[in-house]
Amino acid sequence: MTEAGRSRMDWLHQQTPEVQILLYACRVTNRAVHSEHLRALTKAQVNYETLFSLAKKHRMLESLSWLLGAPWLTLPAEVSMRLRGSSSSSARLNADLFRELIAITNAAASQAISLLHVKGPTLALLAYHDTGLRHCGDLDVLVRKEQLREFQDLLRKRGYCPTVIESAKKATWEDLACKEVLEVGSEMTLVHPGSGIAVDLHWRLMKESTFSIGDDSVWDSMVQLKHGGIEFNVPSAPTNFLYLAMHAAKHGWTKLRWIADLASLTANDDFDYDRLIEFARKAGYYRFVLFVLQVVSCCPGVEIPERICELLAKETKLQAKASALMDKVLNGSGLGDTPARLLLVSLQDNPLAAARMIGAELFEPTLRDWEYLRLPVPLLPLSRQLRLVSRYLLKRR
Repeated sequence: MTEAGRSRMDWLHQQTPEVQILLYACRVTNRAVHSEHLRALTKAQVNYETLFSLAKKHRMLESLSWLLGAPWLTLPAEVSMRLRGSSSSSARLNADLFRELIAITNAAASQAISLLHVKGPTLALLAYHDTGLRHCGDLDVLVRKEQLREFQDLLRKRGYCPTVIESAKKATWEDLACKEVLEVGSEMTLVHPGSGIAVDLHWRLMKESTFSIGDDSVWDSMVQLKHGGIEFNVPSAPTNFLYLAMHAAKHGWTKLRWIADLASLTANDDFDYDRLIEFARKAGYYRFVLFVLQVVSCCPGVEIPERICELLAKETKLQAKASALMDKVLNGSGLGDTPARLLLVSLQDNPLAAARMIGAELFEPTLRDWEYLRLPVPLLPLSRQLRLVSRYLLKRR
C-alpha cells in the first residue's frame, strides 16, 4: 500500500463506526473485499439509529441497504427488517421514475426531440448498474433550446405543471417563452399532480460562472446508454464526472451522496482516468478535477492508478483541502454557498480563469436579480448592480 493509501486508511479508522460503514456504502462494488473490516464494524457497538439518520440525511439509504444486506453479516433482526423495508420502498419509487423516464424518452423520440439525461435513473445505471441502488428524487433532462417549446407541449399533454424556476420564483408556462428567463435561467421544475413525479427541465447544464463547458460540447460528446431495449443519451464519462463534481460544488458539498456518485462512476471497468485528466486540462479544470479525485479517494475501495496518484501527490495543498472538505461533509454541514464558490475560484488553473469567474459572479444576473429589477436582455448584466444601488438608496430614505 502506498503512503497516500495508508494515510487514507488511518483517516478512515479515525471516524466513528457509523461514519465508516456509510463510507463503505459509497462505492457499490464487491462487498466481500471489505468483509473482514465490515464484520468487525458491525460487531462493534454501532448506533444503528445514528447510522440510519446519517444515511437518510446524505440520501444513501439505498446503497447502505445493499451494503448491509451481505449474507455474511449478522445484524440485529430489527435492523435487517428496517433495511428490507427501506430497500423495497426505494425500489418501488425508483421503478416508477424509470418507467416515466422511458415513456418520456419514447414520446420525445417519436417527435424527433433530442434529450440528454443527467443524474437520476440513468446515473444509477451508469454508476451502480441498478436503478434501485441510488436515491432518485426526480428526473433531470437537458433539451436543446430550439426544441424547448415542443418538449414543453409534450410534458403539458402528459399532465405536468410548472412549479418553480431554479427555486427562485413561481413558474408559469409563459416563462419558457420569456427571453429574459431563458437568458438568465437554466432550468424549470415541472410536477405531475397525479403521480407526484418531478422533471427538472434544463436548457443549459449550468450557468457559465460555474460550468464553462459549452452546451454544444456536451451534446457533441454524448454517448448512448442502452437498457431494456431503450437508448438514452447521456454525457460522456469525463463530462459526467465534471458536471457531477460541479453540481456538488454548486450546492456546497452538503451531501455525501454526490461524492458516492463520483466514487461509483470510477468503479466502471471502462472509466478512463487519463482521458478525464486530458479533458480537465483542455476545459481549464485540471486542479479542480485533481481536488475532486483527492476527495473521492477518501471512499474505501477507490483504486486510483499509480500514474494519477503521482499527480495527486504533487498537490499537497489539495490533499489538505480535500480532507478538510470530507470532515465538514461528514459533520453534516458541508461548505455552504460562499465558501464553496471561493474554493472553486482558488482551484482555477490560472489567474485569468479565476478573475473571469469572479467577474461572472459580479455581472451575471440571477433570476432573483431580474425579478427584483426587470430589464430587457441587452441590459441584463446591469441588473445586479442596479439592484444593489436601488436597495442602498431605499435604505437611506
